[in-house]
Amino acid sequence: IANNNGGEVVDSFLDYLFTFVGFIGLAIPGFLLALVVMYVGFKYCGANVGGLFSPDYAARVRRLLVRHGLASRVRVHGNLGGAALERRYRSATAFVLPSVRESYGMALASALAYGLPSIACDIPATREVAGDAALLVAPGRVGPLADALRSLTQDRQLRDRLRSRALRRARSFPTWRRSEAAFVRLVRAELAR
Repeated sequence: IANNNGGEVVDSFLDYLFTFVGFIGLAIPGFLLALVVMYVGFKYCGANVGGLFSPDYAARVRRLLVRHGLASRVRVHGNLGGAALERRYRSATAFVLPSVRESYGMALASALAYGLPSIACDIPATREVAGDAALLVAPGRVGPLADALRSLTQDRQLRDRLRSRALRRARSFPTWRRSEAAFVRLVRAELAR
């Protein structure tokens, strides 16, 4: 934004933000459109997209736990910052992700990096992330999830095997540096066309 007498240009945070979002929207087909559709769906239609915009998600989970008599057995932490989340991963015995919809499975990837024996629903995203490093169960079915939890809690060799596989699988993931380099190569190739 230039001032009225033609002086120095003052860049605002919003200029940078919209430029960045626009760039991402161009670089990743459909990304910007998806964000707009998700926001409009939430704001005007009340459609909750995986709790993304809902500040009440943890409260709803707590109410369900109370209703089903599980409040004393399950802790809900809500959104955690980096250090608090790391403490939770480091102190966990296992990781369970009964989600039936995941775009990538970042939480599962993090759990594997901490060497946590894991259980997840057998959906494309978690299957891709976990490989053979987690127990995958049929989505939306309580029986297979309960069986996997029982196996994990009762079989020390299974936990040790999954822990070893988790660490090995996590080492195979690309680092942020390699991902950044691949992204830059892709953008340069596109710009050169």
